[in-house]
Amino acid sequence: SYLSPDRLRLAACLKTITVYGESGMNKKSILWGIPFIKSIVFSFFLALASTSWPTILSPESAAKTSQEIIERAKKGEPQDLFVALDVKEIREREKEKLKARNLVFKDRKLQAETNQEFDRLKRSVFVDGRLGDVYIVEDHANVPVVTVKVKNYEGLIRLLSHPMVESVSGNEQYKPA
Repeated sequence: SYLSPDRLRLAACLKTITVYGESGMNKKSILWGIPFIKSIVFSFFLALASTSWPTILSPESAAKTSQEIIERAKKGEPQDLFVALDVKEIREREKEKLKARNLVFKDRKLQAETNQEFDRLKRSVFVDGRLGDVYIVEDHANVPVVTVKVKNYEGLIRLLSHPMVESVSGNEQYKPA
């Protein structure tokens, strides 16, 4: 990620610690030798990384879900939601493999490979803690869909802002017309 010149200067200042002694001022580069200071620097960079998520909902992100879900999240209501992931690239690779193997339909081996790619995609999107207050409730096998619990509006913003999230819909029972 990009660090501004101010952040780079701050990181350089943290690396060199000035120690005052009897002989005056001595600069010692002791940052990487002291575990306590390592944890402070790690916390600092972790805080910088966590501020990179958007704090407002863009129109592109809002188009991925209904206005009703957004309004419930603004009220602070926890929601169970279906999240459909973008699998265009996986489907393209699947078509290439079908063509290379001279198959019309998927065989068991190709289906297993596709399912593994779906699992890798889900793990990359829902890394622990990466989306804040969004937790997996149910991982639907063999399909690129996950049921999640979104605790608040900020969690919904992070979820909708993720580039691999295609749509988010309510977890409601289907009622035929």
